[in-house]
Amino acid sequence: MYTDLLSQILDTLEGKGEFGLELKALAADASTRSYFRAWDQSGQSFILMKMPADMLKSDEIVAGSAPSYPPFLDVGAFLQKGGLPVPDVLAVDLSRTAILLEDLGDQTLEAALGRGQDKALLYRRAVELMVEMHAWAEKGPRDECVAFTREFDAKLLRWELEHFHEWLLVEYVKAPLSEDEIVELNSFYDELTAKLVALPKGFVHRDYQSRNLMLQGDRLRLIDFQDALIGPYVYDLVALLRDSYVSFDAAEVRTLAQHFIDERA
Repeated sequence: MYTDLLSQILDTLEGKGEFGLELKALAADASTRSYFRAWDQSGQSFILMKMPADMLKSDEIVAGSAPSYPPFLDVGAFLQKGGLPVPDVLAVDLSRTAILLEDLGDQTLEAALGRGQDKALLYRRAVELMVEMHAWAEKGPRDECVAFTREFDAKLLRWELEHFHEWLLVEYVKAPLSEDEIVELNSFYDELTAKLVALPKGFVHRDYQSRNLMLQGDRLRLIDFQDALIGPYVYDLVALLRDSYVSFDAAEVRTLAQHFIDERA
């Protein structure tokens, strides 16, 4: 059923047929993937994920084995096996680099806060879901998930810091750094990298923040998990509480960090 629907949606997208389907392009932030909402003849909605031709390549820089299967499908299947709330995959056509997904709606965690929903409650739930995800990853079948073949190693962490340096300090702030200051910064980056590499490691989502958590009714759902890998297990907590889109005061950070510690105990 869904395989035929996916084919019809793709044909409609390519202007090849008249199937009475409606399509709407969706924003995809900085992703190489394209997203569309599609409605069938009955009015039910679905999400089409259109992947690039090099669909095995990660949007992020990663260290480790190259995957042999689209990471979104690989990691999603692993998380779903553990009962994590990822979107259902309804149909796949790898020859046309397309996936048909359950429609989770438009309400991200960020959008829910903008509509006045309880920030403290929602973020407690987000922390609890994070801990649930980490707990499953610690006991789940590692040989079934590409995330366990990739790692936030020293080289990758150092690349992240260089990315910060180039795009924030140089391009955005346009900080006039002297040679001595650059040497001092590089020394700091090396020291920070060494400390991060020494932290306890586990499965991390890598982009666990308010735009990648969907609120469906009272339930949070996970998306954008395809770049998951092994790294400092607090990475996801930092991503959540140092979000680019939602601000927290020091008391909120302390409260949620303590909730994370308590939930992991």
